[in-house]
Amino acid sequence: MLSNGKQLVGCVELIRVKVAEARDALLHEFDDERCHHQKMMSEYTRLQQRFDNLQGDMDLMTRTSSNDAHDRLPFVFEHTQFFLHSTTQYALTLHKLNSLHWLRSCFD
Repeated sequence: MLSNGKQLVGCVELIRVKVAEARDALLHEFDDERCHHQKMMSEYTRLQQRFDNLQGDMDLMTRTSSNDAHDRLPFVFEHTQFFLHSTTQYALTLHKLNSLHWLRSCFD
């Protein structure tokens, strides 16, 4: 009977050791998985922030492009009007000067 008791204690001790080893292996695996998950979440957060930044940049560029085209149109129109007015005034002034020169040449 003593032999059976020692065997039983030996088996119980062996089971305790195996359970402790399995528990330690599971805890180690759990820590590895948690670390991997945290890295993935950090990467996801970084990529999400980058996506949001790029989306904001695209919105800004789109808004700026359409606003620039819209804002430039009156400027181009006003600039063209000024240019045409200036050119017309210059042409009229040249015409008057040529007429004056012609008139002077008639009296000289």
